[in-house]
Amino acid sequence: MRERCKLCHRHVELRRSHIISKFALRDAQGDDTHALLRVSNEELPRPPPDQSWDVEYLLCGDCEERRRCWEAIVAATIAGRGDGRERRPDLYEVEEHPGDMVRAEQVPYGSVKLWVLSTLYLMHHAAKPDWARVSLTVDEEDRLRRRLHSGDPGSDLDFQVFGRITTRSPLTATVFGGIIVPGYVTEWRSGRTRTRMGHFSALDCSWVVLLGDWPDNPMREARLRTDGTWLVLRDTDFQAMARAAGDLNLNM
Repeated sequence: MRERCKLCHRHVELRRSHIISKFALRDAQGDDTHALLRVSNEELPRPPPDQSWDVEYLLCGDCEERRRCWEAIVAATIAGRGDGRERRPDLYEVEEHPGDMVRAEQVPYGSVKLWVLSTLYLMHHAAKPDWARVSLTVDEEDRLRRRLHSGDPGSDLDFQVFGRITTRSPLTATVFGGIIVPGYVTEWRSGRTRTRMGHFSALDCSWVVLLGDWPDNPMREARLRTDGTWLVLRDTDFQAMARAAGDLNLNM
């Protein structure tokens, strides 16, 4: 069946797309079942294995291949899934916040950012109810689509990407690649400023995307930067990221 590709808008045969990339799911259950881990405050039985929850027909072959190029670089450099020749990011402790923050260098900015944005974008378009909490506005969806279709990650001030290293716990289950949970969108309010953020978790990291403009964003120093540097929080909340980044007063 020929349907419209969610990215290029051509009416063609669509390919199977993993919402969260397959490399981020591998061994998530100790095997290849790729069952979704749903986080709850209650003790719930682990859901039965289901390989289909993460797969939908959303992209054409060309757009799927473009995304796989970003995936390959992220898999090799961030997830360590390459052949060993790729350079892994260098990590350094931040002296002002020992134990709470690491500074990453040599991060492949373009591929990481485009992979993060594409994951959030596919969550928005996915039909299964697991992804219902990722609901973008018309403007957010259009801006994201244009950014991804062009293959240009743009400025690090446009769709700012933040991350924090997550803790493995009995609540979220001990898995390879961190907690795998459905994404969601929240609204941040600071004075008269309102902006929205998209969230999802994979690869031992909680990823956050600033979806709107926020000129005086106190967290901007912790964003993923075009030069491949990135301040990543450890085991803390997003408000702490703002305080820590503001305290650093970095001139970058």
